[in-house]
Amino acid sequence: MGKINSRQKGAAYERVIVNRYKNRGYTQCRRADDTADNLKVDVIGTGILNIQAKRTEQKPQYEAILLEMLGMKSKEKVSFYEQAAVNVIFHKRSRQPELAVMLVEEVMRMQAFIEKHKVEWIQFCEDYPYKDKL
Repeated sequence: MGKINSRQKGAAYERVIVNRYKNRGYTQCRRADDTADNLKVDVIGTGILNIQAKRTEQKPQYEAILLEMLGMKSKEKVSFYEQAAVNVIFHKRSRQPELAVMLVEEVMRMQAFIEKHKVEWIQFCEDYPYKDKL
């Protein structure tokens, strides 16, 4: 089998993310079109998340990507993105755990929402792959 190029690898990873969300009931989840991709969003229809997917062995410039994604929250941007309030980078390297990278402020907002609505953390952790290590 031939060597896969970086564009193909990235698109394949985006499809993995889309399928993961669709399997969890996010039927509107799909790969983003060029308009969203220009705003550093690769996967849409994921509820509150704007997802940038990175499938690379190199460490992406997380800070620059997240700051660029923050620009999309301004009023002049495409309206359907205003519903998605949390920016996150999904990053996968070969033979390494998959990462989700986000700004601390975004994590704190999510935590405040969970606590405000008294959602039990265990509901989110039922299928957590490392729960036996907690």
